[in-house]
Amino acid sequence: MVIELKQWHTARVLDETRVQRSDGLVTTHPVQQVLTYRRFFEFWRPKSAPALDIRAAVVLHNAGPRTPGRQPERRPGRPGPARSPPAHQPPQRTTAGFCWPWTRTRPRGATTLPLDIAITVPATAIGPARTWNAAWNAADTLTAPDGTPLAPHNQLWATHTGGHQQIGCIYSAQGLEYHHSGVIIGPDLTWTDGHWTAHPDQSHDPKLRALPADQYLPYALNTYRVLLTRGTRTTRIHATDPTTRHMLAGLVHPR
Repeated sequence: MVIELKQWHTARVLDETRVQRSDGLVTTHPVQQVLTYRRFFEFWRPKSAPALDIRAAVVLHNAGPRTPGRQPERRPGRPGPARSPPAHQPPQRTTAGFCWPWTRTRPRGATTLPLDIAITVPATAIGPARTWNAAWNAADTLTAPDGTPLAPHNQLWATHTGGHQQIGCIYSAQGLEYHHSGVIIGPDLTWTDGHWTAHPDQSHDPKLRALPADQYLPYALNTYRVLLTRGTRTTRIHATDPTTRHMLAGLVHPR
C-alpha cells in the first residue's frame, strides 16, 4: 500500500494534474503523485520477484469540513489564482549536475539571481560559438519591490510557477516530478573509452568532490538517474562533454 500523506487543510483542484493550496502554491495533484510512486515500485521490482498488487491512496489528514465553492485564501506577497499558469501549460523544469558554483547570498534588494552556470556552446554551421548562462534555484524566495514573487525558495522550485526560470539540482528535484524535463549532464560524468568515467574534481558538491573517482562514480550515476526520471512525459538531455553528447545522440533513432 502506497499512501501520499498531505498536511493540508484545503486545496482547490485546477485540473486533473494540478491543485492550488490555500497559501496560493500550485503543485502536482496528490493523486498523480501517488500513482507515480506506485508505477515506480511496479517498474523497479526485480525481474525475479513475483508480481505486486500495489494499492495507492491519498490522505489529507488536516482537512476540515468541506466548504462548497470556497476559494484559496489570499495572503500579502503571495500569488493568487490570477497568476496561476494556464491549464494548457504543463509544468516543465531543467536540472543539472552540481558542476558549477552556487552563490547562495545576494545583495540586499537584488531582483535577479547570479548566473552561476556557464556552458560553452561550440560553433556550428549555423552560428558562432557562444556561452549559455543560467541561474541555480534560489536559496531563498526572490521578490520584486512590490512583493511579487520572482523566484521560489529552492524547496518550492519544482512546483512554484516561477521555478522554470532557474536550474534545479539533485537536492531540489529528488522526490518530485513534472511533465517535461531537461537534464544537463555536467563534466563530472563522461563516456570515455566505452564506459562511464567519473571526474569528482569537476563537482562543486563539498561532500563528494574529495572522493576518489571509483567511489564518486556510483553517486554520479545515481544522481543523473534521478534527474533523468523526473519528467513524466518528455526528457531532453544535453551533455557538456562532446564525446558523451555524441554517444547519447547515437542512441536516438531520428524519425
